[in-house]
Amino acid sequence: NMIEVKFNQIELAIADVVAQDRNSGNRKAGIVDQKKIKEKSGFFIDRLGVIGEMAVAKALNVCPIFSNGPQANGYDLLYEGLRIDVKTTERSDGNLIIKTKENPDVDTYCLVRWDEENSVATIVGYMPKHEVRQKEHERWIRRSCCYFVSAEILEKSIK
Repeated sequence: NMIEVKFNQIELAIADVVAQDRNSGNRKAGIVDQKKIKEKSGFFIDRLGVIGEMAVAKALNVCPIFSNGPQANGYDLLYEGLRIDVKTTERSDGNLIIKTKENPDVDTYCLVRWDEENSVATIVGYMPKHEVRQKEHERWIRRSCCYFVSAEILEKSIK
């Protein structure tokens, strides 16, 4: 069973502030928006990411890393030495999709689904990077190759 994290108004306000800061910081640093959702603003995408990170941090009882600008570290959270990259989607049927460019600073990926209407983040599951980056997960999506991992096969806990 998946962990659900309900957000209150204060937590959502924090997510807004962090996303605003990140969005302007990244653009100033010349970091190109890697947006997969064409019609959504960069702020919206940053907010979605922040919410996912906050949810996983809350569930694992670790402090979120609200870094801004070009991230010194290529991961979102640190849990018992594991560097976690949190991927958040608004799709209720969303799966884990990872770019093929290798990120040496990540050990594990985590998928979160966000339900805006109910302010609930669902932690779908985790998968170690070496398991994600397998030939069987390679898939072409929107003319670029990536790793696609079905939500069903993600581990429910990080260990």
